[in-house]
Amino acid sequence: MSNEAMVGAPVGAAEGEQRASGVRQSSLREHNLAVVSQAIFASTEPVSRAALAAATGMTRSTISRLAEQLLDAQLVVERGPQVQRGPGRPAVPLAPASGSVAGMGLQVNVDYMAGRVIDLGGRVLAEEVVEADFSDSDHTVVLARLGELAAG
Repeated sequence: MSNEAMVGAPVGAAEGEQRASGVRQSSLREHNLAVVSQAIFASTEPVSRAALAAATGMTRSTISRLAEQLLDAQLVVERGPQVQRGPGRPAVPLAPASGSVAGMGLQVNVDYMAGRVIDLGGRVLAEEVVEADFSDSDHTVVLARLGELAAG
């Protein structure tokens, strides 16, 4: 049978299940990575893998694999081991990596425009406020000035 004839042909059950499970597996992995990332970034202090497992309902091995991905991507860092409170190895908490990835926020208000750059750890890397009257301003002029502020 030619390839054109097979385009509309039904896919075998095993092949279809494999494709579907592959899509679900990668989607699940991405979702879990997002959940763990959010838990780390939302925490006010470094968080252990065991605490992440308890908070997310994921297994410790899943948390460890996801943590390794975040460490390899330099999105999180390991802090010094926590004081041991029971049997087992001391926990090595995870925290957002400062200075690795940054985000920029820009704001235009009627009497000022502002820009701020922060890293994943919440450290302000740059900030500038330009006071001016932007009421009834031409949007192309304001956006050009905002672009200059961002490039600044």
